[in-house]
Amino acid sequence: MGISFAHTQWLNHDIFKLNNFKNEKLIRRITWPGKHSLVIYLIHQPLLFSLLAPIYWWLN
Repeated sequence: MGISFAHTQWLNHDIFKLNNFKNEKLIRRITWPGKHSLVIYLIHQPLLFSLLAPIYWWLN
């Protein structure tokens, strides 16, 4: 999703110039998951399994 988003012309419009503080914060929020994908993966996997394992055991 991030790669396709980056290839679109949406980020190349004049409203997203980095000299505007508000737009810089927006761009940082949009790009943070792509820069920290390993951290996101390592955190969400244990959480996902800890939530789904009891449901699986309860249904079986």
